[in-house]
Amino acid sequence: MKYLKLTNRTDEEIFLCEENAYLTATQVSYIKQDAHRAYEKQARYQEEIFLRTKRRIVRLRTAVWNVSRQNWGWHGDDFVGVFERISRGAACFANFSIRHESISLVMDTHPAYSEEKRASQLYFLIDPEAQRAAPKRFKSIGDVKRYYGDHVNEVLKEVHDIGETVEKMLRLFLPSTYQEVVLADVIRMDRIVELMTQVNYNLDLNYAQRLAFEEVEHLLPFQYETGRLQRRAWAEKMQSKRMRHFFEDDFFEGWYQPIAHDLEHSLYNAILEIEREYWPRFQSYVQKGTAMKTGALLFFDDVTDAHEDNFREIITDMYNCLAGDVKKVASETLKDFKRLYRELQSSYTNLFKKELAEYLEKFKFGSEFVSENFAMVNVFLHQMHLERWSQDRTYGFWSLACDIGGALDLFLGASMLTIIEIVYLCYHYRICEKLFKRTTDSFQEW
Repeated sequence: MKYLKLTNRTDEEIFLCEENAYLTATQVSYIKQDAHRAYEKQARYQEEIFLRTKRRIVRLRTAVWNVSRQNWGWHGDDFVGVFERISRGAACFANFSIRHESISLVMDTHPAYSEEKRASQLYFLIDPEAQRAAPKRFKSIGDVKRYYGDHVNEVLKEVHDIGETVEKMLRLFLPSTYQEVVLADVIRMDRIVELMTQVNYNLDLNYAQRLAFEEVEHLLPFQYETGRLQRRAWAEKMQSKRMRHFFEDDFFEGWYQPIAHDLEHSLYNAILEIEREYWPRFQSYVQKGTAMKTGALLFFDDVTDAHEDNFREIITDMYNCLAGDVKKVASETLKDFKRLYRELQSSYTNLFKKELAEYLEKFKFGSEFVSENFAMVNVFLHQMHLERWSQDRTYGFWSLACDIGGALDLFLGASMLTIIEIVYLCYHYRICEKLFKRTTDSFQEW
């Protein structure tokens, strides 16, 4: 752009364009509209980030509240174990120990069978009359095998199968099979919820009014009004070494894994295994006609009609209860618990693994940071004002001479002229004296 340099009446230099390169009013209007539109987009983008983070905080709070409401929490007052839940949902499970107190007492008190005791049982099942005549004839299972041959292996397998079936089903009715408390390390989740309370966000009441009433009810005590923790500090705390893998490691192993193990492995899968493997084997012995006799001998130490009927009633009641109400309640409870965990895991991951992690990445100086925070722009000047500043030298040769002359006159009563005369005399006499001697010597020689 070519411009002219002019001086106004106050000796100020100004610059005017020699060629008219100023923007027109229409162009200026378009530029202002584009700038205003870009500002609105940026503001809307920041507002979207703000609302998205707030929604994710609300969802995590809702998931935590749902876990506590369903009594799956990590405190003593909001946690109900698997055994108590199944007892509430299945009446046959709750009063089983009362209805069949005899078998429960036997399972709790009888010791492990010795080798001699097991040999006596096999002896009775193979030859009852001979066993009553000489109950201590055989001291080990090997002695019975040597006397009765391979038939002992079939009877021994039947004893093992029936005993294992009964013990596996009866174990599901015992409180000791299930874990009633969660590990103490998961209490750190309360600290995470507390950090969310301190974040500098305010709850959008319009958004809260659109939530279900039960969701809003637990949000009201946690208004985001304290502002004691900024977003970056919050993100850095959650990305610290102690908090980064808390949910996947400590919380999963201390809260989810014990409950899921009780529901899925200890109860539901055990029932499926009984239906698929143990009960068909037991039914084969029932059809054979030896199951009730073997069961009465194992758990009542005597074979009578009353004991056989008692054993038949117990084993049938256990199986019907487990394969019926208990299986249904366990399946529904397991499904609900996994749904709660998925909601909690999803909301936790979206907030702390995605939202805050991406937020911290913006503070790292790299290609992404440059692309989002630096831009090459064209600058248009609506009006151009140029100013020229200059400064003259404040000290020169004549200023120095004046200072020297003033100092001589002040202290010596002399002036610059005196110095010049002295210099002149020194120069004159020294040069002229040499010239005079040279002229005299030449004249004498001549």
